[in-house]
Amino acid sequence: MEECEEKSGREVEVDDAERADWLDAPLISTEGVVPLLGIIARAFAEQEFSDALSVTLDALCEALHADDAEIFFSEPEGADLLLTACNGPDLEALVEQTRFTPGSGFPGQVTTDWQPLMSSDLSADSRYLRQSVVRCGITSYACVPLRAPRGLSGSLNVAWRTPPEELESTIQFMELVASLVSTHIAARLSELRCLVDQAMESAAGGSIRRRLDVLLRLIVELTGAPRAVAKLLDGEGNDVTALHGLPQCLLDSSTSSPDCPCDVVEGGHGDFVSTRSLEVPSCGCEFPPMMNHPCRLAMTYAGEALGCVVVDFEEELPPPATREILPLLVVTQQAAFHLRGAVAGREKDEPRRVPIGPEKERALEIYGLGPLKLVRQGEPLDLDAFERRTALELLKILALKSGRPMSTDQLIEMLWPDSDLGAGKNRLHVALHALRTVLEPEGRRGAWRLVRTGQSQYFLETGDEVWVDFLHFEALWKRVRVGRGAGHRQEDWAAAVDEMLALYRGDLFDDSCYDSWCEARRTYLRRIFLEATILAADSRIDCGEFEGAIEALRRGLEIDEFDDTLNRRLIEVLLATGARQRAQEHYETYVRRLHRVLDCEPMPETLELGQLLVTARRDFEAVRHRLDSGN
Repeated sequence: MEECEEKSGREVEVDDAERADWLDAPLISTEGVVPLLGIIARAFAEQEFSDALSVTLDALCEALHADDAEIFFSEPEGADLLLTACNGPDLEALVEQTRFTPGSGFPGQVTTDWQPLMSSDLSADSRYLRQSVVRCGITSYACVPLRAPRGLSGSLNVAWRTPPEELESTIQFMELVASLVSTHIAARLSELRCLVDQAMESAAGGSIRRRLDVLLRLIVELTGAPRAVAKLLDGEGNDVTALHGLPQCLLDSSTSSPDCPCDVVEGGHGDFVSTRSLEVPSCGCEFPPMMNHPCRLAMTYAGEALGCVVVDFEEELPPPATREILPLLVVTQQAAFHLRGAVAGREKDEPRRVPIGPEKERALEIYGLGPLKLVRQGEPLDLDAFERRTALELLKILALKSGRPMSTDQLIEMLWPDSDLGAGKNRLHVALHALRTVLEPEGRRGAWRLVRTGQSQYFLETGDEVWVDFLHFEALWKRVRVGRGAGHRQEDWAAAVDEMLALYRGDLFDDSCYDSWCEARRTYLRRIFLEATILAADSRIDCGEFEGAIEALRRGLEIDEFDDTLNRRLIEVLLATGARQRAQEHYETYVRRLHRVLDCEPMPETLELGQLLVTARRDFEAVRHRLDSGN
């Protein structure tokens, strides 16, 4: 998140032949798309978040012969669209407006309708709101939607002075790029949430101020900002404030009246005070003195406003400053999830705390559900410590085999399918050495304990030395199936379901999303996770915990938004809680997206539920009967 030199994010090695391949090829041909997607994937694998976005936009401009490109992304809770990345010679004009509300301007319309937009005459197009861009000579503009988990959405936009010749193929090309960009953004934000989880769990059980202090230290470490303030709004006049980099005597002066309305907090927004204009939400909160360039961030989760964080940067950030807001709002949203139970009167909403990881410390812990994460002897292992990325790919493949040996030929075929046997053996030896020396540096003085070799075969030791999250995930699912099949009481297997939900940070190795060798296992694990979310929701409903059931179902929809059973179940639970309007909105949104993306209808049971929404008023007892009967 720290700013780099202007050109530092763009120094990705692309040889002339590779660049010429995509520029000379027809846009929608495989030859035209694949090289660009490779550049984007490499940028996200090797560079910081903002730098990777910059490389993506530069490469896209070159491929489409465009002048400018930008990415807008929605606030996690506030839904306003923020300018998150912007490249091109017309930067000053593009940052004229860095925030759009849903439905306004091209970005707002695209994320509301989920349809691409394009104009070849911006001067006459009333939908385009930034007139400074038009005055720079930009005549054409294309905008396609971006989609990511946890309700995030956005748009990928490209601008031209000279309109492209093939409008339809340009949109198709941009949609392919948008799909990949969404995947990588989701992975990066998932990693960020994991950092927050680790930090907040380390302070679990401590005082509220202690937890806020931990949050501020994490934010300061991520941003490099020297000062920050966090305030948890109690709702009864007993607000709690924490400071970092400011004198503690300011605690009293930094509070605002409990009755003071704050649009930033209530709306789930984030904004920079130093760049405020009429488009930025107002805020009634007062700030401590000695702040230079404060950024205000709502601490909100699932629409519930808990407080706010103010991060003060030493200097005004280069435009667009809003690029910092999206990751910061993700941090404060995830922190709000952990802090919900700390606010007076909300103890009943405290999320279930489920231990994640092995019961005892192991030599190596492998977390593959989501982006790869490694823990060695109880300490997180920096993946950059591996000199070769193929070393990590080798580890993933061996972990998937659950301790079963793989031959040299099998590994070469999976890692270097185009390599001859001799060269493949050399590469395997180098990758194996790079893997072993990081996982067990002490092994250089003796036998290797974790990655074992015998008779030209290799395997990962998965006994007491190594713990793998997706193997434990599968073992938990077996426990659930056996318990339910034997008629055990729900409380005997419900804890295993909760642990499964806590383990599943994302799809298996979602940082290797294009590797075919893990696709079958990834699909299987996703399927049982979705089944587990339904079981978790049902167990919460049986206990009267409807909000917990809604949260479990939304977790499942983050992974598969088109799962009909999850969508139908969520609508039923919303109706059962009296949230008829929310149920209606979710049903209509689900049906629209099915039509536009998959060109199909919901299942008959869901269509029947849709008719109930249209005809029924508040007959919630009927819906409760549907829930109790398990339909």
